Amino acid sequence: MRRYIADLHFDDDNVNKLMDKRGFENAEQMNEYMISKWNSVVQKRDEVVILGDFIMSKDVKRAKEIILRLNGKKFMVLGNHDHVLRKTAFDTSLFKKMSDYMELHDNNRRVICSHYPIMCYNRQFDIVNDKAHSYMLHGHIHATCDQEYVDRFVIENRKRVRTIVLKDGTNKTVPIPCEIINCFCGYSDYTPLTLDEWININNQRLSSKDSQHR
Repeated sequence: MRRYIADLHFDDDNVNKLMDKRGFENAEQMNEYMISKWNSVVQKRDEVVILGDFIMSKDVKRAKEIILRLNGKKFMVLGNHDHVLRKTAFDTSLFKKMSDYMELHDNNRRVICSHYPIMCYNRQFDIVNDKAHSYMLHGHIHATCDQEYVDRFVIENRKRVRTIVLKDGTNKTVPIPCEIINCFCGYSDYTPLTLDEWININNQRLSSKDSQHR
């Protein structure tokens, strides 16, 4: 099973006390809670794609210590705060793969993985059995006002349609898929979730936002 999560910010008391106001007494308590939530759902053979901003420590040994405590096979999409993971002394073999951008397949669906939201992502218009076939998963924006901008973009684009030509030469009007999903750990109680679980969380938030603006 593959799961996804973003912006854990291990060892970052600033994001705990200031930006996200996570409510933990300190970074150590936050770390232990996030590790327990991770290991409660991730098994040894599971895969977890981390969508950036994994740890704020500058110590490669400290980063390794945290990584080894987390179950599963880990894939790392680097974020703007992952400086320690870019150091030459860091053991990159701790991750199955580490890069700035990835494209994966999950149950016959394309998954675009980037720390930053991509508004026009690869194969966005692909539809299979009347459902979106390509999903853009990201982090970076946490639950800030930038989430509002991304949500409005998605809501408006989902109302648009385009015309495609079928194999028999006839035209068909289809909706424009727009699946940009923020896998911010605060939305999942710091638990890595499956693609379908993230889709449900995203659609619930979008439905609530859309009804508020009608």
